[in-house]
Amino acid sequence: MKKYQYRLGDLIERVIDNRGKTPPYQNEGIPIIEVASIAKNNRHPDYKKVNKYVNTETYKSWFRSGHPQNGDVLVSTVGQIGKVSIMDETVACIAQNIVALRVKKELLVPDFLYYYLIRDSVQDFLQAMNIGSAQPSIKVPHLLDLTVDIPTIETQKKIVGILKSLDDK
Repeated sequence: MKKYQYRLGDLIERVIDNRGKTPPYQNEGIPIIEVASIAKNNRHPDYKKVNKYVNTETYKSWFRSGHPQNGDVLVSTVGQIGKVSIMDETVACIAQNIVALRVKKELLVPDFLYYYLIRDSVQDFLQAMNIGSAQPSIKVPHLLDLTVDIPTIETQKKIVGILKSLDDK
Protein backbone atom coordinates (compact mmCIF):
# COMPACT_ATOMS: atom_id res chain seq x y z
CA MET A 1 0.00 0.00 0.00
CA LYS A 2 1.40 3.37 -1.03
CA LYS A 3 1.71 5.90 1.79
CA TYR A 4 2.45 9.58 1.69
CA GLN A 5 4.18 11.57 4.40
CA TYR A 6 2.76 14.91 5.47
CA ARG A 7 3.21 17.35 8.28
CA LEU A 8 -0.09 17.21 10.20
CA GLY A 9 -0.50 20.98 9.90
CA ASP A 10 -0.52 20.66 6.10
CA LEU A 11 -3.53 18.35 6.36
CA ILE A 12 -5.51 20.73 8.58
CA GLU A 13 -7.89 23.33 7.21
CA ARG A 14 -8.59 24.99 10.56
CA VAL A 15 -7.57 24.73 14.21
CA ILE A 16 -10.25 25.64 16.75
CA ASP A 17 -8.31 26.69 19.83
CA ASN A 18 -9.89 28.55 22.73
CA ARG A 19 -6.93 28.41 25.10
CA GLY A 20 -6.96 31.22 27.63
CA LYS A 21 -10.72 31.75 27.33
CA THR A 22 -12.88 30.63 30.26
CA PRO A 23 -16.52 31.50 29.57
CA PRO A 24 -19.21 32.17 32.16
CA TYR A 25 -20.71 28.75 32.92
CA GLN A 26 -24.29 27.68 33.55
CA ASN A 27 -25.98 24.50 34.73
CA GLU A 28 -27.71 23.92 31.40
CA GLY A 29 -27.52 25.06 27.81
CA ILE A 30 -24.87 24.31 25.21
CA PRO A 31 -22.37 21.72 26.49
CA ILE A 32 -18.68 22.44 26.98
CA ILE A 33 -16.57 19.41 26.13
CA GLU A 34 -13.72 19.04 28.59
CA VAL A 35 -10.90 16.50 28.69
CA ALA A 36 -12.97 14.23 30.98
CA SER A 37 -15.57 13.96 28.18
CA ILE A 38 -13.02 12.42 25.82
CA ALA A 39 -13.14 8.79 26.85
CA LYS A 40 -10.66 6.17 25.78
CA ASN A 41 -12.02 3.76 23.17
CA ASN A 42 -15.00 6.00 22.48
CA ARG A 43 -14.97 7.70 19.08
CA HIS A 44 -17.24 10.54 20.20
CA PRO A 45 -17.31 12.74 23.29
CA ASP A 46 -19.16 11.31 26.29
CA TYR A 47 -21.84 13.91 26.98
CA LYS A 48 -22.83 12.18 30.22
CA LYS A 49 -19.57 13.53 31.64
CA VAL A 50 -20.36 17.13 30.70
CA ASN A 51 -21.10 19.33 33.69
CA LYS A 52 -20.54 22.82 32.30
CA TYR A 53 -22.68 24.68 29.82
CA VAL A 54 -22.97 28.13 28.25
CA ASN A 55 -25.98 30.08 27.07
CA THR A 56 -26.66 30.87 23.42
CA GLU A 57 -25.30 34.43 23.66
CA THR A 58 -22.00 33.21 25.14
CA TYR A 59 -21.83 30.48 22.49
CA LYS A 60 -22.21 33.07 19.73
CA SER A 61 -19.85 35.73 21.08
CA TRP A 62 -17.30 34.43 23.59
CA PHE A 63 -15.13 31.89 21.78
CA ARG A 64 -12.46 33.49 19.59
CA SER A 65 -11.81 30.68 17.16
CA GLY A 66 -15.24 29.14 16.73
CA HIS A 67 -16.69 25.79 17.60
CA PRO A 68 -16.10 22.18 16.61
CA GLN A 69 -18.23 20.74 13.84
CA ASN A 70 -19.20 17.21 12.94
CA GLY A 71 -16.01 15.42 11.86
CA ASP A 72 -13.54 17.68 13.68
CA VAL A 73 -10.92 15.70 15.60
CA LEU A 74 -10.59 16.75 19.25
CA VAL A 75 -7.18 16.45 20.94
CA SER A 76 -6.44 17.26 24.57
CA THR A 77 -3.37 19.45 25.01
CA VAL A 78 -3.21 19.94 28.80
CA GLY A 79 -3.58 17.51 31.69
CA GLN A 80 -4.20 14.13 30.14
CA ILE A 81 -2.51 15.02 26.86
CA GLY A 82 -3.21 13.21 23.64
CA LYS A 83 -6.74 12.06 24.39
CA VAL A 84 -8.60 11.95 21.07
CA SER A 85 -12.22 12.00 20.02
CA ILE A 86 -14.12 12.89 16.88
CA MET A 87 -16.91 15.41 17.00
CA ASP A 88 -20.40 14.20 16.19
CA GLU A 89 -23.29 16.40 15.09
CA THR A 90 -23.92 17.79 18.59
CA VAL A 91 -23.69 21.56 18.96
CA ALA A 92 -21.03 22.15 21.63
CA CYS A 93 -18.02 24.22 22.68
CA ILE A 94 -14.59 22.97 23.60
CA ALA A 95 -12.75 23.81 26.80
CA GLN A 96 -9.43 25.56 26.72
CA ASN A 97 -7.46 22.31 27.22
CA ILE A 98 -8.65 20.87 23.90
CA VAL A 99 -8.13 21.80 20.27
CA ALA A 100 -10.32 20.76 17.37
CA LEU A 101 -8.66 19.92 14.06
CA ARG A 102 -10.72 20.34 10.89
CA VAL A 103 -9.06 18.30 8.17
CA LYS A 104 -8.68 19.09 4.49
CA LYS A 105 -11.11 16.43 3.33
CA GLU A 106 -9.53 16.14 -0.10
CA LEU A 107 -6.40 14.77 1.64
CA LEU A 108 -7.58 13.15 4.84
CA VAL A 109 -10.66 11.34 6.16
CA PRO A 110 -11.42 12.72 9.66
CA ASP A 111 -12.01 9.26 11.13
CA PHE A 112 -8.70 8.10 9.69
CA LEU A 113 -6.93 10.87 11.64
CA TYR A 114 -8.79 9.80 14.78
CA TYR A 115 -7.66 6.19 14.37
CA TYR A 116 -4.12 7.32 13.48
CA LEU A 117 -3.83 9.46 16.61
CA ILE A 118 -5.06 6.77 19.01
CA ARG A 119 -2.42 4.26 17.85
CA ASP A 120 -0.10 3.29 20.71
CA SER A 121 3.02 4.46 18.86
CA VAL A 122 1.49 7.89 18.16
CA GLN A 123 0.20 8.15 21.73
CA ASP A 124 3.72 7.42 23.00
CA PHE A 125 5.06 10.12 20.70
CA LEU A 126 2.46 12.64 21.93
CA GLN A 127 3.41 11.85 25.53
CA ALA A 128 7.06 12.48 24.63
CA MET A 129 6.07 15.97 23.40
CA ASN A 130 5.14 16.95 26.97
CA ILE A 131 6.63 20.32 27.88
CA GLY A 132 4.81 20.80 31.19
CA SER A 133 6.51 20.66 34.54
CA ALA A 134 3.60 20.99 37.00
CA GLN A 135 0.98 19.76 34.54
CA PRO A 136 1.48 17.82 31.30
CA SER A 137 0.96 19.90 28.16
CA ILE A 138 1.83 19.98 24.49
CA LYS A 139 2.05 23.02 22.28
CA VAL A 140 -0.30 23.13 19.29
CA PRO A 141 2.54 24.02 16.86
CA HIS A 142 4.40 20.89 18.02
CA LEU A 143 1.27 18.80 17.44
CA LEU A 144 0.88 20.28 13.96
CA ASP A 145 4.53 19.40 13.19
CA LEU A 146 3.79 15.71 13.72
CA THR A 147 4.71 13.64 10.67
CA VAL A 148 1.74 11.61 9.45
CA ASP A 149 1.94 8.68 7.03
CA ILE A 150 -1.31 8.36 5.11
CA PRO A 151 -2.50 6.22 2.22
CA THR A 152 -4.80 7.43 -0.54
CA ILE A 153 -8.29 8.68 0.32
CA GLU A 154 -9.83 5.48 -1.06
CA THR A 155 -7.59 3.32 1.16
CA GLN A 156 -8.28 5.57 4.17
CA LYS A 157 -12.03 5.04 3.67
CA LYS A 158 -11.59 1.27 3.50
CA ILE A 159 -9.47 1.23 6.66
CA VAL A 160 -11.97 3.44 8.50
CA GLY A 161 -14.83 1.19 7.41
CA ILE A 162 -13.11 -1.86 8.89
CA LEU A 163 -12.11 -0.12 12.13
CA LYS A 164 -15.57 1.41 12.64
CA SER A 165 -17.21 -1.97 12.19
CA LEU A 166 -14.87 -3.45 14.80
CA ASP A 167 -15.62 -0.55 17.17
CA ASP A 168 -19.35 -1.02 16.72
CA LYS A 169 -19.19 -4.68 17.78
